[in-house]
Amino acid sequence: MHIKLLVLASFLSGSLVAAPLPVAALNTAEHLNVIAPGSKENKEARALALKVVKAHGGLENIVGLNEKGYHAQGILEQISSISGSSNKLDCMLISKGKKQYLKSNFMGQTVITCFDGQSCWTQQGNHAMPTDRITSQRILEDQLHGLLLLENLQEPDRAIKKGETKKLRGKKYLTLIVTADDGKDSVLYIDPRTHLVARTEYTGTDTEQGVNCVKAYEYADYKELEGTRTPYRLIEYSDQKKVSDFQIQKYDLTSAVSDDIFKLPAQEIPERLLSGPVLIPFKLVANEILIKAKVNGEKELTFLIDTGATQSIIDSEVAKSLGIRDSGDFNITTGSGAMKMQFMNLDSVRLGDLTINDISVAVAPLKNFAANLRIKPAGLIGANLLKRFQLTIDYPERKLELRRPDTRLDTDKGIVVETKPSLGVSGLAVDGVLDNNLELTFLLDSGAAFNHVSEHLVKDVLTDTPILPVGSIKGLDGKVVKTGAIRFKNLKIGQLSIKNPIFSIAPGNGKNSPGLISGGNLAIIGNPLLSRYRITIDYADQKILFEKSKQQRSEEALLKRLDAIKVAYYCDENRSNALNELKKLKDRALTRKQYGAAGEILSEFTYLAAVTGKLTSEQINKSYSRAVQMAMVSNKTDIQSRILASWARYFLSEKPEDYLDYASSLISRAMTADPTQSDPYAIAATMLLDKEHQEKIKKKHKLEYTPKAVLMLDQSLMLNPSNWMALWTKYDLAREEGRKKEMSTVAQLLRRYYPDARQVRDLKFH
Repeated sequence: MHIKLLVLASFLSGSLVAAPLPVAALNTAEHLNVIAPGSKENKEARALALKVVKAHGGLENIVGLNEKGYHAQGILEQISSISGSSNKLDCMLISKGKKQYLKSNFMGQTVITCFDGQSCWTQQGNHAMPTDRITSQRILEDQLHGLLLLENLQEPDRAIKKGETKKLRGKKYLTLIVTADDGKDSVLYIDPRTHLVARTEYTGTDTEQGVNCVKAYEYADYKELEGTRTPYRLIEYSDQKKVSDFQIQKYDLTSAVSDDIFKLPAQEIPERLLSGPVLIPFKLVANEILIKAKVNGEKELTFLIDTGATQSIIDSEVAKSLGIRDSGDFNITTGSGAMKMQFMNLDSVRLGDLTINDISVAVAPLKNFAANLRIKPAGLIGANLLKRFQLTIDYPERKLELRRPDTRLDTDKGIVVETKPSLGVSGLAVDGVLDNNLELTFLLDSGAAFNHVSEHLVKDVLTDTPILPVGSIKGLDGKVVKTGAIRFKNLKIGQLSIKNPIFSIAPGNGKNSPGLISGGNLAIIGNPLLSRYRITIDYADQKILFEKSKQQRSEEALLKRLDAIKVAYYCDENRSNALNELKKLKDRALTRKQYGAAGEILSEFTYLAAVTGKLTSEQINKSYSRAVQMAMVSNKTDIQSRILASWARYFLSEKPEDYLDYASSLISRAMTADPTQSDPYAIAATMLLDKEHQEKIKKKHKLEYTPKAVLMLDQSLMLNPSNWMALWTKYDLAREEGRKKEMSTVAQLLRRYYPDARQVRDLKFH
C-alpha cells in the first residue's frame, strides 16, 4: 500500500521561466538527423522557433522574469498513475531560475518540496532531509524538457528540426523536435495560430512507479505576466495518464525571491543515534515483521514494518483510544484500488530506546491483517519514518537496526544493489531480470507477505504455462483480487541471483485494472525473498546491501542438496539410493552443527524408510521426534513445520482410522509453527479427503469434506505452486469429477516443474 505524497513532479519545472543552462558538449547529429544549416528544412525550423519565442514574450523578457523570480498560489491535484485516486491541495510555488520551492499542507503538517538547482530536499512537519541524487536528476531532467527549452530555441548550435503535424484533443498542432542539454529529444506541440507551446513530451520517468514512460506536460490558460505569455495551468501526464494538474490562481512579483528559501534547513540527528544503532527485536509472523512500539509515552503496541507504505498508518480503533483525529480525509492507492483515509498526529513514537516526536499518521481499519497474523496490529510503520535512518532488517537474527542516515554503507560485507526511488520519493525499487530475459522494476516491500507480479507484465514468459486460480489477496481497502502462483526459474537483481522465486500472479491488463496488484508496472518483492538475507537499506545513497552469514550459506547448500535428492527420487523412484544419499547428507549436516538442516534431512529419511518398511513404528516416531527437537534447537520454525507435516504424512500413509487423529494434531502444530509452509496444507487436504472416503464407506453417504480440502490444496499451491502432493491431489480430484480443463491445467504445471518424472511423462488426458 502506498500514499502518493506531494511528489516532486514537473509542476516544479513546467514554469515558463528558467535560467539558461550551459549547452552540453554533444554530438547532436547522434540525437537528431541535424539538417544542414542552410537547408530549407533548417530555415523552416528556425523560423518557427523564432515565432514561438516571440509569442511567449521574447527571450529578453523570459530571462528577465526568470532572474527576478516570483511567488504563485494555486491548487494542485495529484492523481495516482496506478489507481486514479486523487487529492487536491492548496499550494504556494516560489520559482527563481532553476530553483523551485513548493509548499502545502498535507495530513495536518506542512509539506515542502524544494529543488535548489542541483539537489532536492523535502520537509514534513519539522523534519527536513535531502532526497537522493536520482530524484534530483529526475527533477532536473523534467526542467530541461519543459518550457526551459524556450531559452534554447535561438541557439545556433542547438539541434532542432520541424516534426510532423500532430493531433492533441482533436486539434492539430505544429511540432518542433529539440535536443535538450541532456542529449535527449523533446517534442514541442505548437498552436499554429498563436505559436504558444501547448505540450512538451519526452521519454522520462513515472514519478510514482519509478518506471520509464512518455512524460508530457500540457500548458493552458496563458496570460500576460511581466511582458511574457505565461501558462496559469500545467498538466502532467505519464503514458497518457494524467498524474497532476496545477491551476495557478495568482502570481505575485511584488517581493524579491531570496536564495535563502531554497537552502536545506539544518538537520537534527537524534542524540540517541550518535551513540550507535538502535536495536529492536521483531517477530516474523505469517511473513510479516512485527515489533513493539510505545505511542504517546503510554501504550506499547504491535506495529508492522512496511517499507512499501509511504505513510505510517494507525488502526482506526486504536486511533479512537488515543484521542480525536483530525476531520480531514484524503485518498490513497492500495494494492487493489483506492480508498479514503483520515489522519491524526501522534505526540511521540518510541522505537527501542529512541523517541521520535510529532508524527503524522493515516487512520484506517486494519482488521484484514488479523486473519493471517492472528492478531490485529495497531498500525504500520512506513517510509515517512523509516527513511530517516539507515535501516537494517536482520531476518536471520530477527532484529531491526536504526542508524543515522549518513552512515557509510559497508559494501564489502555482501552484495550491493543500486535502488531507485519509487512511490514518489519514499519507496525503493530495483531493476531485475526474471527467467533470464524479462526486465522488470520491482518494489522492495517489507510489508508484503508475498512476492507479486501482475499477469500483463509476465505473459511473454508464461506462454505455455496456465495460471491456476487458487488464491486471493485482500487489500487494505477490503477488496479481493483473485490470484494464482508460479515458480519461475530465476531472478537476477544486479549481482544477486535467486533460484526458483515464487510469485503470486493476478489477472489484469495493466490499463484498466486499479491498484498495484493487478494494474501498474511494478512487481513486488516481499518477505518470502527478503527474509533470506540480512538487508541494509541506505535511503540517502539509494543502495541496498544483501548479506548472508557463512552458517546460513552452509545450511542453504544442504537443503538445496536435499531438494535435488527428492526430485531425483520422484524421477527414478530408486528408494535405496535416495536413503543412502540422505543418510550421508544428514551426517554432513550434523558435522557442521547445522541442526535445522539435519532435522529436515532426518525427517525425509524417516518418511522414506517408513514407507519402505525399513523401520518399526516405534523407531519411526522416535526418529521424527528427534528431527523436531533438532529444528527447535536451531530456532527454525519453517523447518519445524515441514517436519511435523512429514510426520503427519507418515500417519496418513498408514491408513488406520485412529491414525487420522494423530495426523490432525501434528498438522495443527505444523500450521501454528509456521503458517506460510505449503506441505501442511497439502497433507491436511489429503487427510480430509481420506476421512471423507472412510465416512462414505461406513455411513453410506457423502460428507462435505471436499470443499474444505480444496481450500487447503489451494492454499498449499499459493505458497508453493510446485508442491508435488498438492498438484497430484488436485489432478486426481479433477479427474474424479470430470473437470478436463482443470486436469489439463494441472498437468501442464506438473510438466513445468517435473518434466523428467515418470508419472508426469505418463500422464494422459484430453
